Amino acid sequence: MKKFRTRLLTYILLGSAYVLIQNVTAYTMPVHASQVVTSHIQSSVNHMEATASSTATAQSAAEAPAITSPDPIVPDMSDIQTLTTPQISKCTATFSSTIRLAWNKIPHTGKYEIYRAKSRKGEYKCIAHTRKPRYTDKTGKVFTTYYYKVKAVPDDSQTYSDSRYSKVVSATVRKNAKKIAYVGDSIMTGFRNYGVIKGKNNREFAKIGIHTYNFYTSDYMKNLLQYNPDRMIIMLGMNSLGGNPGKTQIDSILNPYKKILNACHKKNPNMEIIVMGVSPTRNSSEVNNTAIRRFNKYLKKYAKTKTYIHYFDTVSFLSDQSGSLKASYSGGDGIHWSKAGYEVTYKKLQSFLKEW
Repeated sequence: MKKFRTRLLTYILLGSAYVLIQNVTAYTMPVHASQVVTSHIQSSVNHMEATASSTATAQSAAEAPAITSPDPIVPDMSDIQTLTTPQISKCTATFSSTIRLAWNKIPHTGKYEIYRAKSRKGEYKCIAHTRKPRYTDKTGKVFTTYYYKVKAVPDDSQTYSDSRYSKVVSATVRKNAKKIAYVGDSIMTGFRNYGVIKGKNNREFAKIGIHTYNFYTSDYMKNLLQYNPDRMIIMLGMNSLGGNPGKTQIDSILNPYKKILNACHKKNPNMEIIVMGVSPTRNSSEVNNTAIRRFNKYLKKYAKTKTYIHYFDTVSFLSDQSGSLKASYSGGDGIHWSKAGYEVTYKKLQSFLKEW
């Protein structure tokens, strides 16, 4: 306020001087001289007014409250919840050389990220993401084993954070089998005899009355190894299970059977080997179902110890409620199958082969 009063007094004095000079010059100065003096006074007045205006503006700006932008909203991390960890329930290799994965659905998930590596502790890379709780990997190389894990990513990152990785699962990419061998005794010969299997790529290596021990040393074994199939489907043992064999006799049947399987695997480590359990019988005095169940139990147990052997259960769908071969599937003697028996077995077998 003090500076303002000083400027106001200056304006009044300058104004008075201006009027006085105007009056004096009107009588004492030439016109042009008075104009020069007047011009200088006017310039001084204009300068003072501009200075005063600039000062007032600066003072107003200084006195005005500062406008500031609001602080950014930072979410409270303690309120953010971690999504539930996915649990992979399915990791199977298909006959069409793909790997199928499936896991439980996690609430509040925007997408799932799928990671893959070539070893359990190797470098995992994200190969895909999906909104569905399943994925089919079509990019793997045949006979290569891949390891997978899955992570859930939230649809609202302000409320939820990524889940932890699921447990690692693995599967080996299968080859789409072109050469298939059906191996066994007289029961296996029925697949071609009834026209269930056809084509030159479906070869049969089977003989009526053959046992596990003499098959291993026969020309059938030699020819089988030469054919070197992509997939072998084998069922042997029926002809050796007469009576009520104990553990010792069952071992004598299984040991050459194991040699057959191991020789095929050694010839071709990538061969798919499907071991069919011995089928049930009906009203047969030669082979009873108790012996068959006992033999199948040991055969299945052995198959589980080998990653390259897949056990196919025939009893589960060929038997009736009593455990005997269904009448409609019996070929008449209670041991061999009818055409319907072969057809249902082939259908079940194809479903089994789709993925494991």
